[in-house]
Amino acid sequence: MLFSWDGNDREVEWPSGKKFSHRAEDQRRVAYRAVNVAGRINRAGKGHLRRALQQPGVMAADHPQPQDGAVHGRFVVGVTHDAVRVSAVDDHPASEPLVAKSASVADDVVFGANVVIHEDVVIGAGVVIQDNVVLGKLPLLSASSATQGEAPGSLTIGAGAKICSGAIIFAGSTIGEGTIIGDQAYIRERAVIGEQNVIGRASGVDPDVVIGDRVSIQSSVYITAGTVIEDEVFIGPGAITTNDRLSGPLDGQLDGPTLCRGCRIGAGAILLPGVRIGEKALVAAGALVSSDVADGALVVGVPARER
Repeated sequence: MLFSWDGNDREVEWPSGKKFSHRAEDQRRVAYRAVNVAGRINRAGKGHLRRALQQPGVMAADHPQPQDGAVHGRFVVGVTHDAVRVSAVDDHPASEPLVAKSASVADDVVFGANVVIHEDVVIGAGVVIQDNVVLGKLPLLSASSATQGEAPGSLTIGAGAKICSGAIIFAGSTIGEGTIIGDQAYIRERAVIGEQNVIGRASGVDPDVVIGDRVSIQSSVYITAGTVIEDEVFIGPGAITTNDRLSGPLDGQLDGPTLCRGCRIGAGAILLPGVRIGEKALVAAGALVSSDVADGALVVGVPARER
């Protein structure tokens, strides 16, 4: 907030109670107006969007709270913000989502701004999709890529999932019910992610990864292709998994780690190709794991050794 003595910068003025009151009235008019968005969706059937308020509040697409004023119905755009704007600049209306004809979207999905939904995406009931999300993106692979695999197929997002701002989810993946995909995370083709998981901000999940239920992956984690993560695993921020033993020209064999049920991986740990982390084992922060870890064991150091 800027406070001005002459009122010429169009921000809130301080020394005069009268001027401050007038400016506050202007902000209330900005904050409480409803914004209508005309919808033109590239698909068969209903194609209109509504962006409206059931109670006073600021329209914003970064904090979805459909229970507090977002209109429910096909292709709802708009969510409420519980703060009052200080700037006198008007809100910019959210652009409608761009939805391919073959996509299937439940009636009560809530969209932020600038969402792109590609062909053959299936989105379940109650899903929240925030700003600048891309769903169903096709991979562009080099001729030498070791992750060519099968054709990606459809992307399916289960009921109640939340896809946060800037996330990209590729075609052929499955996102389970109630799972949260964090801001700027990416999920590559053919990844299978179970229910009630959290994939943290800016984390990456590569092709053909399998993740169970109730898994917590913190920020900036890299899950390499072919990794298997069982239920109730915790992975701390900045952890890295690897799958290429040669770190150079490929012999066609990538071998991701296996993280067994309930194990915990500390921040910044590195798991080398093919290692097995046993059930309820603990890998300390910063450890370099080059061999299997027994069930219930604690390993620390570089290279990691049991303690």
